Amino acid sequence: MKRFAIITLLAAVMASGQADARLVAARAECLSACAPQIADACSDFRRANYNRCRLKLVRTCRRFGPAAVCPAPPPTTTTTTLVTTLPTTTTVPVGVPTTLPTSMPTSTTTVPVPLPTTSTTALPGIPDPTPPSTSPTTTTTLPVVPFAYRGGWGLAWEEVDTMPSCAPTFQTRWSFSPVVVGERSIVVQAYSGSSYNRVLLDEATVSYQQNQSLTATVTKDTEYYIETITYDVDFTSPTQATLTRTSVRDYYYKQCTEVSSAILSRG
Repeated sequence: MKRFAIITLLAAVMASGQADARLVAARAECLSACAPQIADACSDFRRANYNRCRLKLVRTCRRFGPAAVCPAPPPTTTTTTLVTTLPTTTTVPVGVPTTLPTSMPTSTTTVPVPLPTTSTTALPGIPDPTPPSTSPTTTTTLPVVPFAYRGGWGLAWEEVDTMPSCAPTFQTRWSFSPVVVGERSIVVQAYSGSSYNRVLLDEATVSYQQNQSLTATVTKDTEYYIETITYDVDFTSPTQATLTRTSVRDYYYKQCTEVSSAILSRG
């Protein structure tokens, strides 16, 4: 609203003084006197419109004078309020000291707190108040291989099925020791070369046994993989059986599965 009032004032002054084109004030004087009016009337315009508005205001000031176009704002009245503080008078009875000590003496008293004691000594004729432990005890019983199937078994490998992306575990040059079927385990060993170096040793624990079949498992954790081996044995008679070995090697980026079958026999 102030901007429109200033523009209206400029139009009225210019209309009343069209006939008088004589300049009555200098440009620097008008720029100094009309700085507030220029800021109020022209500050929101873009650069070109701002310069046009400023030039029009200064030109009008030079024609009609700063007093007519850009009057000075009224003086500001400052009111100062003085606060008077009245002195206070304190009456002290006779005989009472007027100077108080800056600090009072303090005393600290430490009271020992008795700690409760627990005695586990039972008195004669009084039962022990501590009840016996009633936590359940878990007992794991492993399956037992029937006595008729225990002992050493000769074996002949029939088939080895390996994933195409994995190298086979069993080699043709290996020689196997007899498979030992124990009370709760199966042991399979293999050797290689003329020096008879052992290259395979599986000691699998029986985890399932029913009728004429059993299952034994063993897990091997190496630096490069984790291998889980499962032996499934089906006894057709005390002297004949079929063994299936399933090996799963987990290399963290792939798995290699190998399934092999063998015939167990003994005289």
